[in-house]
Amino acid sequence: MPADPPINFEAIPNYNGTGRTLLRWEITGTQIPENRWLRIYVDTVVEQGVSTGSLTNELFIMSNDSVFDCNNNNRRTQDTVDVDGDGITDETICRRTANVEIAGIATLDSQKVVQGEVDTSFSTSGTTVPGGQVDYQLTITNQGTVPMTNILVVDMLPAIGDTQVLNTSTARGSQWRPNLAGPVTVAIPGVTVEYTTNSNPCRPNPSDGQDLNWPSGCVNDWSTTFPSDPSAVTALRFNLGNLVLDPLESVVLNWPMRAPAGAPTNGEIAWNSFAFVSTRTDQSGAAATLLPAEPPKVGIVIQPPTPAIIGDLVWDDQNGNGIQDNSELGINGVRVELWQDGGDGQPGTSDDSFYGFTLTAPDGTGNDGVYLFSNVPAGDYFLKFIPPDNLNLSPQDQGGDETADSDADPNTGQTNVFSVNQTTDTRDFDAGLTSVDP
Repeated sequence: MPADPPINFEAIPNYNGTGRTLLRWEITGTQIPENRWLRIYVDTVVEQGVSTGSLTNELFIMSNDSVFDCNNNNRRTQDTVDVDGDGITDETICRRTANVEIAGIATLDSQKVVQGEVDTSFSTSGTTVPGGQVDYQLTITNQGTVPMTNILVVDMLPAIGDTQVLNTSTARGSQWRPNLAGPVTVAIPGVTVEYTTNSNPCRPNPSDGQDLNWPSGCVNDWSTTFPSDPSAVTALRFNLGNLVLDPLESVVLNWPMRAPAGAPTNGEIAWNSFAFVSTRTDQSGAAATLLPAEPPKVGIVIQPPTPAIIGDLVWDDQNGNGIQDNSELGINGVRVELWQDGGDGQPGTSDDSFYGFTLTAPDGTGNDGVYLFSNVPAGDYFLKFIPPDNLNLSPQDQGGDETADSDADPNTGQTNVFSVNQTTDTRDFDAGLTSVDP
């Protein structure tokens, strides 16, 4: 037998619909002498996503030689999938197997990214404008071989003076704070979203994943009720419950925030990070719960706004006179929509198009109830203020001072149509809200 006999080799993925790859060596014109061996070495790599358990490798040997036979009757089998490709599926061939045990490895990979108003995609760093969007996305992927469940995610939103989620002795370094832009919705069935307005909410213990009431002195006031003032939310908790994350499966969570109108624009960063804990399905008790982990933080900065700029206040009109009196303060959490006029000069008609929305919030300098739209293209627009159920819009255009009156129609919430260009910076579109009956 020659040292290197002529061999025709083929690798055929999903052979005959089996879902398996067939490696086929055809050796022709060569005889293997009695009591001699032909050895073929194959190196393989177990791909990510393979579940724990046993993998069976099958070896088939066949020959058209009339005296060919298996050396053990138990190794004979029928060529039902036609491994030799001759079109015959009822011939007898020889079969040997070898098993490889895939170890149970529990590994979750996690990532946080952010996208600002001027960004085209999510990244680990972002840029926005005053009043602009700050959208966050977190992804958890099962990179192990064991299905994972009971995944709990805690995201501490950026705040001045904040720390890491798990290592509370390490400063995270945020220099300004974005505000939540509305209730967080998750399309994944069974996921519960909870909110807190406390600066020290309870979270998983970095030394014991089963302890969810850490650190000492934390406040466990997580609630599924969305606060009336979204800007007061300090952290989010996502409970994935009984959801099972199989190997290579991912869960993606998104939510929108807004930069405050008065946040600094000289490169100051707002940092965000989250921590999570999970349970492996192949064990029980304390051994099944992994230690919590916190992936790297992501940051976002604010660049100076570019006209057109539109703002800026919704206030508590306590006496209902439609005029901003000195003692009346701003109201956070009010939705303000910007619409582009379709050309008829009338707000609220069918030719108008929605441009965007924001919520009134603290401006970062101590004032509440402030909103801002930045980088608005030139054109004709109107605003729509949507009051909470327990408040009414104040009378429109009272007192003769455009900087201190309420500009919204009490019946529709809409302002008159106005024009902006590339130099416009108008921050006197205000709305009063009152509990006084109209």
